[in-house]
Amino acid sequence: MYKLLDRIEKGLDAVLILMMIVMGGSVVLQVASRYIFNRPTSWSEELARYLFVWITFLGAAVVIRKRRHVDVTVLTDRLPPGAAKVVYLVSDAAVLFMLGALTWAGAGLAIMAHRQLSAAMDMPMSLAYSAMPVGTGLMFVFLVATMIWEWKEGRRIGGGDQL
Repeated sequence: MYKLLDRIEKGLDAVLILMMIVMGGSVVLQVASRYIFNRPTSWSEELARYLFVWITFLGAAVVIRKRRHVDVTVLTDRLPPGAAKVVYLVSDAAVLFMLGALTWAGAGLAIMAHRQLSAAMDMPMSLAYSAMPVGTGLMFVFLVATMIWEWKEGRRIGGGDQL
């Protein structure tokens, strides 16, 4: 299972790099067309905006796998290891609950928006709105896998704290 998740993460890394390159090129094109040629493109700003949303959700999924999100440890550093383990478990359960809710709600929103077209690129808005359920769904899967790995290893990824 972990090798599959490693491959998914490497694929996401490549997709994110490509998305960032395309987004940067789109912004440069928008600035050049607006201020140099005085003929702004209508689609480049919209493309950059939707790519930014996708990059945010997919990037958050990659980051959650290695526990690189901001982590305030002022409480858990002062607790005995057993109590800290309980705090981590409750925190992870709350995050999983929220990710499940966001995945469910985001899927419903993407389905509802399928017939709506974007203003400049004339694409289904479900493509833009799908970033949330795809990203949060990946975050859910990655967090569950991370929790299982940490339980088996007896330590947290990234921080080195013993569980």
